[in-house]
Amino acid sequence: MKNRKLLVLILSIVVVICSISLTACNLFNKNLVNFENLVFESTTVTYNGDMQSITVKGLPQGATVTYKGEQGYVDAGKYGLTVVVSADGYKDKELSATLTIQKATLTIKPQDLTVVPDEEILPELVIDGFVGDDSLQDIDILPT
Repeated sequence: MKNRKLLVLILSIVVVICSISLTACNLFNKNLVNFENLVFESTTVTYNGDMQSITVKGLPQGATVTYKGEQGYVDAGKYGLTVVVSADGYKDKELSATLTIQKATLTIKPQDLTVVPDEEILPELVIDGFVGDDSLQDIDILPT
């Protein structure tokens, strides 16, 4: 009988502690506010050899941004980026946007030359627009 009364007392104490904890958690969560004026927009850029990303604008002081997955990309293509914004006193906010990196434009033209009648002309090509370490070997389709 004593053991049963002791068990009931312990369970009652546990229930009271859990109720207090849940109430405190609910009160704490009710005081959190939503972020306002956050901007994380899809962006299109041109390949430049550097890592490209999208940043969050409108962050309150002390806010942190955590990227889920990759933070940015270098190569041309279309990429989905997702971030979670956190700050004391705010509910975490998840934002998603698309980063599009367009291929860089190359300009290929014949070098200036003088034409002499009855001579075969084979002009050298001048290529402008390579980025970083890119070179002629990186071109998929060469002009004909």
